[in-house]
Amino acid sequence: MTLPTDGPVVDDPMSLLLKDHMKAGSHHHIYVLESDTVTLVPNEVKLIGPAKTTVHGKTVSATLVEISDRQITTRVYVDAKGALVRADGPLGIEIYPVSRTVALGKSPGYDPKVDLAYSSALKTDKPIEDPGHVAELKLRFSGPDLRRIPNDEYQTVAKDGNAWTVDIHPPQYADDSGQKISEARVQHAEWTKPTLNMPSSSDRFVALARRIVGDKSDVHSAAFAIRKYVYETMRPNAGIAVLRDANEILNTKEGVCRDYAVLTGTLLRAAGIPARLASGIVSWDGTFYYHAWAEAWDGRHWIGVDSTSDDNQISAAHVKLGEGNVEEAFAFTFLDQAKIEVLSARRR
Repeated sequence: MTLPTDGPVVDDPMSLLLKDHMKAGSHHHIYVLESDTVTLVPNEVKLIGPAKTTVHGKTVSATLVEISDRQITTRVYVDAKGALVRADGPLGIEIYPVSRTVALGKSPGYDPKVDLAYSSALKTDKPIEDPGHVAELKLRFSGPDLRRIPNDEYQTVAKDGNAWTVDIHPPQYADDSGQKISEARVQHAEWTKPTLNMPSSSDRFVALARRIVGDKSDVHSAAFAIRKYVYETMRPNAGIAVLRDANEILNTKEGVCRDYAVLTGTLLRAAGIPARLASGIVSWDGTFYYHAWAEAWDGRHWIGVDSTSDDNQISAAHVKLGEGNVEEAFAFTFLDQAKIEVLSARRR
């Protein structure tokens, strides 16, 4: 790994508070190791200063520190010795120090039916009719800063006062047959290479991709054959919350949307098709949920390949928040408490 030169690498952002005796108003640019992707993630640590917070119904004095990475900002309250008093994360999550007994016991109000996918879901101001077949969708987001999300042929992002307008218009496959795999591969050879979680050059995946694709030579038919294989082979398992590589995913043949995307992207690359991963939100029933899929370069466009669906054409109800390899695609902008207005929708 190449060590950054514009900030230190630390195991705990809060160590700066104690080590460097930060003063109110000061901030540090640091890096923290992300073990899943084996990358150094940039963080900003800001010491806000003295603040009041509530712990178990009581108001206490503390020092407030804000820690921001590429996805979220966490507000951390500490006492005079730097010990945790309280931390506020996304989705209204509150963190408190407790005893080992309490930590291992059943929390008051614990509900085993609570699902993270549903608790992080985003409602729109009005319903989207048949979102799985929307060809173009225009939304307005209030709350989060969307300057980092992809702004390209797939979707157009524009600042709209204190909000952001996102016009999603994915390429329609029926309008363009794409090019040969050999032609597309030359244009984006860098996206055919294996990565830590996508061992696309291994004999196992090359042989499997060859068996799935057969004699298909154009990107579209080959990519759709791979989508169909993953869709029919994998089983949903929402209980898998860790990032896994394509070998383990193929061994278990189950997982969440992220696993479907990683396996799909690996097989696309193994077939010689330039591929990357995409993450964002999707609507199948009028509510948006966090989601992941793959994209393939067909010689003219990056086309979405969603193997959790039995539809070759990706819908405009897929809003893209990140793209690239694992470490880039899954470090997307988190839409915590965002408000979404549906401005227009056109079905195909």
